[in-house]
Amino acid sequence: FFSNRSRTMQGDGGGEELTVVHEQGVTPADGDAGIPVLDQSFLGTLFTVLLTVAPVLAGGLSLQGRRGFVALSVYLIALLSTPLLAYRLRDWGASGRYRWARYVVGLGGASCLSTFKSVLLIPVLLGQDRSLQSTVLVYAATALWECSNVVLVFGGSEMLAQLNITSYKHAVCAACAPCQVKFTHARRPGLMTKRVSLVVLWGLFGLGARALLKALPTITSVVVEAEALAILLSSLVMVFDVPCLVWECLAIAVTFLCPAMQPVEVVLPYGAVYLSASPRDFWRRWSRPASQLIRHMVYYPLGGGNRAFVAIPIMFVLNACMHFQLGRDLLGNSSGSVWWLAIFGITGTAAMIDVLVTEHIAPDPQEGARTLLLGWKATRWVLNYVSLRACAWLFVHKCLQLRLADFLEPAQ
Repeated sequence: FFSNRSRTMQGDGGGEELTVVHEQGVTPADGDAGIPVLDQSFLGTLFTVLLTVAPVLAGGLSLQGRRGFVALSVYLIALLSTPLLAYRLRDWGASGRYRWARYVVGLGGASCLSTFKSVLLIPVLLGQDRSLQSTVLVYAATALWECSNVVLVFGGSEMLAQLNITSYKHAVCAACAPCQVKFTHARRPGLMTKRVSLVVLWGLFGLGARALLKALPTITSVVVEAEALAILLSSLVMVFDVPCLVWECLAIAVTFLCPAMQPVEVVLPYGAVYLSASPRDFWRRWSRPASQLIRHMVYYPLGGGNRAFVAIPIMFVLNACMHFQLGRDLLGNSSGSVWWLAIFGITGTAAMIDVLVTEHIAPDPQEGARTLLLGWKATRWVLNYVSLRACAWLFVHKCLQLRLADFLEPAQ
């Protein structure tokens, strides 16, 4: 965290040369060459931590006073230390000896964070008479943050290299982001404008659809209601991209103040899920940190694409079981547990069909291959369309025990 410029000193009598090598940083003033100077990247990391942690703790203090502040402090310490642990254990499993040890560490960290949040954090922050809307928002936002940090433990050195996390300072910055981040050498021009425009357009699209649905007569068709719910939910989840964009703006400001800090780009947790063209395309756009975490926890250890007929069903069943606690936190009972199994059973079956059939249908020079490929693409779209509308209806009516009118009427 301290750095000086490299300097060479010549010995007096023997012509011996002593070279002292330091990291690139701020050049000290003349006469103070031996005094370490704070590195700008360290200051940038410190600013990032303060700008992230201070508003969160202030929110906890305003909601529940000292109890909320203490609960959030403990949670943040555990949450922000996870990427540091991931960087420390990054080489575990590189030779195969400690791969399962790193897996156990990641699984233990994920379990502790989730249990602490459900048992203590949410009841303390929101109280026993909390609303369904506030519980969903807090639970989803913290879950994305948890998954983004914990998956680094499972991913090891390979994932850290993909995200260009090459130091503890990078790990600290990644820990502060409410989503995954990638360090770059230069920021891509126009990327922030494009992302903000996409979120704003989907927000306006959702508001317009909501206004139109309110003006229409009461919808009685299950098919039409499922389509309306798919539109509203696809627009609503884009709300969770907003904190990530705000954090990236803070990171840009910190980089401007401390030019030595490496630029960072966030990986938005949600894309335009309504426009997904296949089951696999949907999971590339939906809750990216959570999808990546469950793949590293279950799918890859079970063989991945080489044993998709085994890995995919087990992955989706376990994913459904992980949502049982969410159902209890939202409704106060376990009445919706079986419907989580139904939702992930439908989406898991669609994903497995997509993966297995696509592996056997590829473009080739044989006559008719192009027609077969186009036909399968259309079939994948239909499969994705039907499965997601069915899951949207089940999620709202059975898991949340709401109806379309609850999305159209203002919250009381």
